Amino acid sequence: MRRRLAFIGCLAPDLLAEQDPAISQAANLYQRKVISILKPDLTISLLPLSMRPPTTLRDDSDTIYISNDIGLPLLLHRLWRAFADTVTAIIALVRSRANVAAIYNIDKQNVIVLCALLLMPRRRTILIAADNIGTGVGWWHRLSGFLAGRCHAAVVLNSNVRCNRRQMTSPGLIRFAEIHVRNVCIGRKVLLSGSLGRTTGLDLALEAFADMPDFELLICGRPFRCSDDEIRTKVAKSSSKHGNICYLGLVSNVEHARIRNCCDVALSLRNPSESEHDFNFPSKIIEYLADSMIVISTLRYRDIPDYLLVHSPFDASSLTGMIRRIHAMPHNEVLQHRYKVASFLRRQATLESFRRKFDTLAHG
Repeated sequence: MRRRLAFIGCLAPDLLAEQDPAISQAANLYQRKVISILKPDLTISLLPLSMRPPTTLRDDSDTIYISNDIGLPLLLHRLWRAFADTVTAIIALVRSRANVAAIYNIDKQNVIVLCALLLMPRRRTILIAADNIGTGVGWWHRLSGFLAGRCHAAVVLNSNVRCNRRQMTSPGLIRFAEIHVRNVCIGRKVLLSGSLGRTTGLDLALEAFADMPDFELLICGRPFRCSDDEIRTKVAKSSSKHGNICYLGLVSNVEHARIRNCCDVALSLRNPSESEHDFNFPSKIIEYLADSMIVISTLRYRDIPDYLLVHSPFDASSLTGMIRRIHAMPHNEVLQHRYKVASFLRRQATLESFRRKFDTLAHG
């Protein structure tokens, strides 16, 4: 029987994702890449309940965007959409006659859709788990863990996530052509992007660069447990002496690529004492490595060999010293490191690698 694949996710059109800070651009891009390599027969997107998408939003040739907005007040809007969007998605799945379904994460918006999939006969459901599922306390963690275990298989983005007896790890998705090696010396521009907050290293980076006038820090992304105004106030205070820190806010994918291209060092500064980061999905790290950037990380990842990253303790003096040591590296050492990184990514982190793993699970 020919495989008919349905993908159920939570993604928005790129332009909408770039304008709405409630939407994770990393998650949006990841889902786009999954769709591009799996080529599902049906793609369903359950738009976030907090969104009121423009009335001009229409399904495109690849995706059905589900948002049954009838103009109710916010609370009633969310309740109505939780019900109506679920029914719409289930009807579309039944009509599609898909015999394999890939669902992105388990959340309170798609949980009933997942239950319906698990009850449908002769249908294999594969979970793509980008977040921690099945650990923690409370009814939701127990329920999501139970449902993840009932899926036919799972692809996890971090091997610390253990949610299914038949699972494979795929820590990143890079197109083969996106992997390249820069033949240039290390410059003085450093990038911090992604979720910006205290536990993700914002304060640490600001403290370090406040005393590094000969280096420039570029910051972009969305606030994490803080507001945009708070970030701007912190940046203004830290850069008041030297003017070497620039906060760009939320930027488009095209602009983010341009910023990466002008920086040779990237920071991934998760606080290792915070257990929430044990299940961190290092999509940005894979993206930086593919761009031939040197990545300084305060965490060690089971799925990324230590030799690909430069590790630093979570304190400003250590970070400052590490940045200066990287800048002083001989060019031949930098080039050798970049070739090792590119070789690993081509073997383990490409779209083709993900497809092979998914097909193995779907047919096994």
